[in-house]
Amino acid sequence: YDYTETAVSHPDGAFDGKTTHVYSNPGHYTVTLGVKNSQNNAATATCIVYVMQAYYVDPNGNDNNDGLSWARAFRTIVHAIIVANDHNIIDVNKGTYKENIDFNGITCTITSTDPNNWSVTAGTIIEANDANFSVIKLTDVDSIIKGFTITGGNGGIYCEGGSPTIGNCVIRGNNCTDNGGGMWDSNSSPIINDCFFVENEANYGGALYNYNSSLAIANCVFSKNTADVNGGAIYNNNSLLYLVNCTINGNDANTSNGYGGAMYNQGSAVNLTNCIVWGNLAFQAEEIYNDNNGWVPNDPNLVDWWKLDETSGAAANDSAGTNNGTLYGGQGWTSGIIQGGLSFDGVDDYVDCGSGPSNYDNITVSAWMKTSTE
Repeated sequence: YDYTETAVSHPDGAFDGKTTHVYSNPGHYTVTLGVKNSQNNAATATCIVYVMQAYYVDPNGNDNNDGLSWARAFRTIVHAIIVANDHNIIDVNKGTYKENIDFNGITCTITSTDPNNWSVTAGTIIEANDANFSVIKLTDVDSIIKGFTITGGNGGIYCEGGSPTIGNCVIRGNNCTDNGGGMWDSNSSPIINDCFFVENEANYGGALYNYNSSLAIANCVFSKNTADVNGGAIYNNNSLLYLVNCTINGNDANTSNGYGGAMYNQGSAVNLTNCIVWGNLAFQAEEIYNDNNGWVPNDPNLVDWWKLDETSGAAANDSAGTNNGTLYGGQGWTSGIIQGGLSFDGVDDYVDCGSGPSNYDNITVSAWMKTSTE
């Protein structure tokens, strides 16, 4: 579709660089818009418009159908993806679909009939047909998956490359013999919103294992996931993770020798905003564990940072400045929300950190503290 308007001639009735065009058939269309003013100054813009075709899947459907209505719905999601190809949408009716789904490089959208209704999500189930493989495999695609319960696989979702979006899903009861019980990410940048990761298990990262990836996760719950080694809920390896409005509770890394009941970070950066991290279990660092190359506060204005990870002695080293602290009063070293911490008796225990910053009119001090009473 090509459309050009000038100050003298504007077919749609307005000289505003806008127009409306309705496509009657699905497909990929190249659109060029051109505008020229009375001084003969011209500008053009070209883009690709994807007009999506909807396909339908129903437990009582048949893959010999054309899938273009509920009455002629397909039976399997796998077949619908093959037929739909790129940039189309697949509506999936409530029911249980025993499938291992490989998108095979196809970028499309699969959605339950109402992703915002949790009863629909609970009733639209993708269960692994072969428990030796992940339920869903995404390789170099930007697909969208909304409103499903994903269960029963050797990992819930396997993601290699691409930037898929996972929304309004319950990823539950997947047991991976490797890493990432709920989801495994490698060299990818998924967006995950409004999901539950529950009762998944793996060696590392009971719910989520991220390698060389960048993830944005919002409004999600990670609960009752188990890692046989480290990272009860999440294990980050050379990755960047943004968590917003998330709860990580009741997860478990091996209590005999595991680290990071909620999260284990290996050479990774993590940004948490308005998150709840509590009630997780591990041998050490029940909440978050960082290795020596782990998380660093992403703040160029950081003046001082006392990690309290020394575990012994009378010094609390400043990892951002030069104001090393000295411990007084006999307080004990203990586990903190991230690796180590200090336990104070509330009477005469304190840390003297020197004079602190002197050339600032205003400063902000933040700390994680656990009181002796709720």
